[in-house]
Amino acid sequence: MPSVKSNFRALHYRDVPGALETIAGSAASIASRLCFRFVILTACRSGEARGAAWDEIDLESRTWSLPGARMKTGKPHRVPLSDAALEVLEQAQAVADGSGLLFPSPHRSGKQLSDMTLTKLLRDNGLAEKATVHGFRSSFRDWCADTGKPRELADAALAHVVGGVEGAYFRSDIMARREQVMEQWAAFM
Repeated sequence: MPSVKSNFRALHYRDVPGALETIAGSAASIASRLCFRFVILTACRSGEARGAAWDEIDLESRTWSLPGARMKTGKPHRVPLSDAALEVLEQAQAVADGSGLLFPSPHRSGKQLSDMTLTKLLRDNGLAEKATVHGFRSSFRDWCADTGKPRELADAALAHVVGGVEGAYFRSDIMARREQVMEQWAAFM
């Protein structure tokens, strides 16, 4: 009998703005709250945000460039930064500790937030039964589908690898179109 893979718990995208408000009003560290918000606004994986460094950010081009070594796919990935994501980065400057990390651990100087930090944030704020941190990527994907965003935009934003013949021929990261989608997602938040 084949095994059934369960999906990550995810909030309906209509409930994500409320979750952001709950987290913003929590007693968690500033770095944790900002990192969580950045994860939502960029639709990235937790580890990508927790390990994000200032040298990956280009404020002028409004782009976060992740090296392949930090990506699940092993390939470099560019993320367009919305106005809201840039606001998070502006606030993150207050927690800079000289390590170069956007969201350094408040407990371990020079180290990134632990892999359990954002999970604990959900747990401490009554959200863990409803969603996982990774599940917010699904919330974003559903929002894209329900608001008529083309599949290729959602896949590119989530850094999903498109396989088969389509993947062999589709090499653009459609950055200009993704900028619009990420700004619309941020406005929805």
